[in-house]
Amino acid sequence: MFVLPITHRRCLSAATGAALALVVLAPFTAPSREAGALELPSTGISLWHDLALDDPTAQVMGLTHDIDGNEWYDDAANDTLVRIDSATHAQQAFPLGASTYVTGMVGAPDGTMWFSDGRSHSLGRVDPVTSAVTWFPLTGVAVNPTSFAVGSDGNIWFADPFFTSLVRVDSAGGITLIPEPSGEQVLDVVAAPDGRIWYSRTGADRLGAYDPASGLFADLHVGPLDGERLTLSHSGSVWIDSANQFTEVAPDGRVSVRPLAAPGPVPVHAVDLTGGDLAGDDDVQLSFLDQEYGFGTIDSAGRLHFSRLDAARTNLDVDGAGHLWINDLWGHSLQWR
Repeated sequence: MFVLPITHRRCLSAATGAALALVVLAPFTAPSREAGALELPSTGISLWHDLALDDPTAQVMGLTHDIDGNEWYDDAANDTLVRIDSATHAQQAFPLGASTYVTGMVGAPDGTMWFSDGRSHSLGRVDPVTSAVTWFPLTGVAVNPTSFAVGSDGNIWFADPFFTSLVRVDSAGGITLIPEPSGEQVLDVVAAPDGRIWYSRTGADRLGAYDPASGLFADLHVGPLDGERLTLSHSGSVWIDSANQFTEVAPDGRVSVRPLAAPGPVPVHAVDLTGGDLAGDDDVQLSFLDQEYGFGTIDSAGRLHFSRLDAARTNLDVDGAGHLWINDLWGHSLQWR
């Protein structure tokens, strides 16, 4: 998904953090096979690969990728960001030099990696060429960001729900708050191919858009819903989650509701989701994690597929090569396919 100058990945949203105690999924029993791979039933690409973390004490709390398509994770146990080379899967650690609580990450157009730190209430920027870390205080921002987007203008965007604003950050760390005209809380953001910043919000109309070029807001007339998480599929559609359904807004503005039949009595509700053009399986429109049912996908016909994964899974991401990555919060490894 990151081949486009679009990023969207949270490390731990408030909802995800609250649900961590519930995220441990029922184990999937696989046939005995060679260590390093896990076979899952009928999800398009069936083979998952394990990547052991270089530091056996690492704890992966977030995933995203940079402009070159390399995957990154936040090692919360060691206050470190780690880059995984897209071609070799070699890992390079970038110590942050401080006690941090990373709540979100995003790759900037210049190749740097930006992140939010809840302990210092600031943004940090890692230069992978020099390993230098630069800090910018979140002056005037009430809530530490949990998700980011990179707009076509090259600026970084996130939401400040307490001040009901979109927030723009330029390459020098300058912050501009843009009030949301309805006065609703802004919850999540994505950057669409048309240049607009789309965002989810509280209230009856769940989705809005802001055009940085014109300074105009638009209402998308989607809702009411109980979700907040947004992602962009490889077709250019914006998706928003809700209980037992996803809603898709196509590039031409058409709104399609995709109801989901939950496999059990608990409603399907994503704790993280991502679109992207998966390597070897371009029929997948959306991939997501559900705390009750595991790893799910939606295909182009709207069909829902689930696969159980053991352990605590909270984040997933599609890298620049089209490989899907998923964390294991306590297992000291990553899975990719």
